[in-house]
Amino acid sequence: PTSCPDMFEEAAKGHLLIASAGDDHRVTLCRLAFERLGDKGSCQITLEGTFRFDCAHTSSVRAVDWVGPLVLSLGLDRRLRVWELVDQEESSMKGLKEKFAEVTSCTEPEALAVAHLAADGQGCAVLALAGRGVELCSLQDPVSVMPSR
Repeated sequence: PTSCPDMFEEAAKGHLLIASAGDDHRVTLCRLAFERLGDKGSCQITLEGTFRFDCAHTSSVRAVDWVGPLVLSLGLDRRLRVWELVDQEESSMKGLKEKFAEVTSCTEPEALAVAHLAADGQGCAVLALAGRGVELCSLQDPVSVMPSR
């Protein structure tokens, strides 16, 4: 995600943050470090740490995505949750704090797609939630994050 300051900072230091989720109801962040080896262009990748947010949803988490500095997760519990990155005490690993959750109209949601839009300096993300049906919604200014339908 090109609009995430934390990602820019991490990438400049040779790190990558990956958000993942699954049937265990968790949302997980992994921090990978990249180190160039010699002049042949090869690199070494090291897992530096993980942060697991247990019970992020009350059922399987079917999709995750980034919107600017935020992580979105969509679960079979029909909740779209918006998370912000936070610093962890005594760790260089980022954690997650829930900003808000929204009940979706889409039943059995399976997928989440995000389109990043910018107009006149204002950020906007259009979301498509898909399962048994499709629901469209948007996040105006992902820094302040208020859903609109």
